[in-house]
Amino acid sequence: MRINGDPPPAAEISAFCDRLNEIVAGGGAIKLVQIYTVARLPAESFVSALTDAEVDQLVATVRERTGLAAEPFYGK
Repeated sequence: MRINGDPPPAAEISAFCDRLNEIVAGGGAIKLVQIYTVARLPAESFVSALTDAEVDQLVATVRERTGLAAEPFYGK
């Protein structure tokens, strides 16, 4: 999601990928990573949906950094 118009920072995306890798390295079995954005009107006005292109970029990053299957799910 976007916070005050900004997408997730690169450090947050990197930490997410690192955590997925830690789970797998620890024996976790992840069949699919679902990348999605807000689908309904958020309760907070400073929250908004990612664009389809931003969701697609997140999916590509997760696939590249983790080797896991990842699929996009778009907002409105």
